[in-house]
Amino acid sequence: MPASPYTSYSQLAEALKVRIESGDLRAAARMPSENGLAQELGVSRGMVQRAYGALEREGILTRGQGQLWRIVGATADARSDVSYEDVAARIRLWLKDHPEQDVLPSGANLAREYEVSIDTVAQARRLLLDGGTLGRAGRRYVRAASGHLSRVDEVAQEIRTALAAEPDHVAPDGELIGEKAWMQRCAASKKTVQGALAKLETEGMVTAPRPGKGRRLVSR
Repeated sequence: MPASPYTSYSQLAEALKVRIESGDLRAAARMPSENGLAQELGVSRGMVQRAYGALEREGILTRGQGQLWRIVGATADARSDVSYEDVAARIRLWLKDHPEQDVLPSGANLAREYEVSIDTVAQARRLLLDGGTLGRAGRRYVRAASGHLSRVDEVAQEIRTALAAEPDHVAPDGELIGEKAWMQRCAASKKTVQGALAKLETEGMVTAPRPGKGRRLVSR
């Protein structure tokens, strides 16, 4: 059995929860079998059973027939007629109705509440991140107005840091790398990168794009 980084079922449950919340496991809907996951991670089947049980108590997993475990909100009964834009609108309403709450409920809880897949919730949260409604605090999603950075602000800060520390992002003539390159560099959408660059433009750090050419770094 290969060496495993997991020494307790609670540690394994937390790692699986992160993978589910991030969408890493959403596509399959069905979790790996207890034996399969145990062999893959080099842990005992008992540890996997206890980890799955802990996630079941949190409402993240549900046990199907036999030994099948499924992700709540990613099952076949999730509503397919609700778009991620609809979910984003409901999250905005939740933020308005709960001004005392800065932290958004978990993806699993939102999927269960709105009867949609975790994938749909993930798309809705990305939309709200790009639009500046939500920010990130570690793995948690928070309202941007709570003092946490929006996704646009996060990417703008990342570009500032890159331009200050890595001159290869600027051509000899002062022109910046293109939006697609920043999208890959920052793992961000085109809309988010455009918003971040526009923010740096208002700060006087870069110029506006010119016809047929990109933005330039302002000499300092």
